[in-house]
Amino acid sequence: MQRYVSNKMKYNEILLKDPWLSSYVPKTVWFSITALEDMLKTYPIVFIKPNSNHRGNGIIRVKNLSQQWGLFGEKPSYELRYSYKDEVKTCNLNEVFNEVVNELNPDKKYIVQQGIDLATFDGLPFDLRILMHKPGNRWQISGWLARVAQKEQIVTNHIRGAKVLTLDQVLNKNTHLNAVDLTMKLGDLAQQISQVLGSYFELRILALDMAVDKKGDLWFIEMNADPMFRKMFKEIDKKEMYDNIISTRKYIIKKYKHRRPRRVL
Repeated sequence: MQRYVSNKMKYNEILLKDPWLSSYVPKTVWFSITALEDMLKTYPIVFIKPNSNHRGNGIIRVKNLSQQWGLFGEKPSYELRYSYKDEVKTCNLNEVFNEVVNELNPDKKYIVQQGIDLATFDGLPFDLRILMHKPGNRWQISGWLARVAQKEQIVTNHIRGAKVLTLDQVLNKNTHLNAVDLTMKLGDLAQQISQVLGSYFELRILALDMAVDKKGDLWFIEMNADPMFRKMFKEIDKKEMYDNIISTRKYIIKKYKHRRPRRVL
């Protein structure tokens, strides 16, 4: 019915062409040592990610500690953390370059992406998973939830131990945020992104990973055309939402199973 779409740079480029949606996309460039150096000069945190992976595989986070702490007159120091191992390293810039190059798979393409200062739940960063379906002519939000990262984890993937909670639980906990306003904006943004990406790739099922930063601004992180959902949506114990996800997905698969998209990556 639809095929796997995984090219992060491609779908970011599509969103950047939209004047309204472009402001919700973090700065993303192809990886090179020069690009990494430039990004670290601009942003206190950057992520190096495989261009085509999902589920938190192969990700490295680089944090500029001197910029974070506001140190003056000292050489910058950086913290490296990984999605695939517990090791933490603190090193200078040249050591960062050497470490990153040694860690990357030479057979894969990588991107460097602006890190978002995520809002937190009980001191731990969270992001949002929104499951979108298009059973007819319009996209609908079939389910959404929050994923709270484990302590010391740099990713919020459920498969890597993130705790799942309802959207209301995490937004209402952040009392400085307007939960009602954010929820409405999030719904509108999810609809617009799904319309643009769904039309380009001819999709009817997709998941959007979105983020709220500490200022209350929304960000698009990535999309997934083959999302895992059963276990995480069962955990939030919203039977009506879960049943709606299952029934809508089955309807789409049955109705459109003989159709093939014209554009795939």
